[in-house]
Amino acid sequence: MKKYVRIERPEVGSYIEKFSNLMSALAAEFDGLEKYAEVGDIITLQVIEMEEEDYNNLPEFEGW
Repeated sequence: MKKYVRIERPEVGSYIEKFSNLMSALAAEFDGLEKYAEVGDIITLQVIEMEEEDYNNLPEFEGW
């Protein structure tokens, strides 16, 4: 089992990233945040484990 990070925005969904992609994903999440964020918005990071094959079979994240 490998460790990954689930990035979740409860109002719109979640996706799973490799640790090696985490900084890029966070940069994308926070790009323009001041402009579109609402008071009370939540972004959570959760460390999870899954088989690499399962990760490779996840659908491609296409954005919010």
